Amino acid sequence: MKKNMLMLAVLGCSLAFAAEPAKPAAKPAATPTTTPTTTPTTNPAAKPAVAPAAKPAMKSITLEELTATLPKVLAKINGKEVTKKQFINDFMRPQLPDGKLPEMPVDQVDAQLKQFRTVGAPMLVKGYVDQLLLEQAAAKAGYKPSKDMAEKLFKAQFAKLPAQQREMLKMQLQIQGKTEDGYIKEQVAKPEIQKMAALQQYMEKEIASKVVVKPEEVRAYYHLNLKRFTRPADPKDAVRASHILIQVKQGAVEADWKKAEEKAKSIIAELQKKPQTFADVAKRESACPSKEQGGSLGTFRKGEMVPEFEKAAMALKPGAMTKKPVRTSYGYHVIRRDKLAGEQVVPFDEVKPMLENAVKGEKTQEAIAALIGSLEKQAKAEFMLKPAVPAAPAAPAAPAKAPAKTKTK
Repeated sequence: MKKNMLMLAVLGCSLAFAAEPAKPAAKPAATPTTTPTTTPTTNPAAKPAVAPAAKPAMKSITLEELTATLPKVLAKINGKEVTKKQFINDFMRPQLPDGKLPEMPVDQVDAQLKQFRTVGAPMLVKGYVDQLLLEQAAAKAGYKPSKDMAEKLFKAQFAKLPAQQREMLKMQLQIQGKTEDGYIKEQVAKPEIQKMAALQQYMEKEIASKVVVKPEEVRAYYHLNLKRFTRPADPKDAVRASHILIQVKQGAVEADWKKAEEKAKSIIAELQKKPQTFADVAKRESACPSKEQGGSLGTFRKGEMVPEFEKAAMALKPGAMTKKPVRTSYGYHVIRRDKLAGEQVVPFDEVKPMLENAVKGEKTQEAIAALIGSLEKQAKAEFMLKPAVPAAPAAPAAPAKAPAKTKTK
């Protein structure tokens, strides 16, 4: 079950192109003229030969306008009415605090209102009703909304964030004058967040945790999606290289540079005896994050690396390594130019964890869909809005009969 914000994307899809600004009129083809004998002076006050296209009038649809044609009762569950007012206040308004959608050209408003009425609204109402049924099932199973549950969930999710992403989030909060703890407390105080947390806990513990992924299912998914796990060949104009960086920090004295150079020279001497150990030495000695990939920088084109590094790497033949350390503003580099890679299928074991998550995700969605179907049936759910069924394409016209042949004597 997707979160409310994702459900609203259904509405966004039906109105997406309406939010885009009108494209400018195509520039007319230039009219050929006789070349003037003198250069004309430009008059800043003169109007352009072709006036720019007028900007279309724009309008922002309010929630009231958007839902004006919807019936007062949108659905029934367990004989209880789900009203339009309830749907707007509980489901749509929290996601559109100002009560308005993005602006769109006035001449597209009617078409978009109709699109919402026939396509967007039925899907959103069903999503809302299904959410209500899941919330009831979660509460029955003991997962009731609370500030404590929401806070635990938020903190657990923050803890799972990669360090770099978490630092970035902290910086964004600081700009807003907030702290991580303050932000969490602000969010978990909202009833809709508490509901979402309870629902998420219910689905994770009662549904996702019970999904079993078999090895043969993972292997089958891999083969069915083999194109997704195929790396394209390197561009012919690219250079593939690996390096080992002996870093010299900014402000370092000449003695530090000399020490780093001697270290790089000793690494080159070591690798000349055992070139096959380059990746291991990179992991052990390099100060660059690329050490986790055995020093591999992947591919780059001309102009993408600092000049000293680029010149040295491009001067090497594939498979060769620099005989002397290469100095850049980062320190000293030991560079090896690698052969360009052809198209490669990523080995199964390399993507196995990702495959397992993908298969589990699909099976979890199937389990949730089955649960929703069961809950709708138990609640005798009725939906007053029916999605528009696209008209069947017209049958192709029968080919014209060939003219009858005229008999000749």
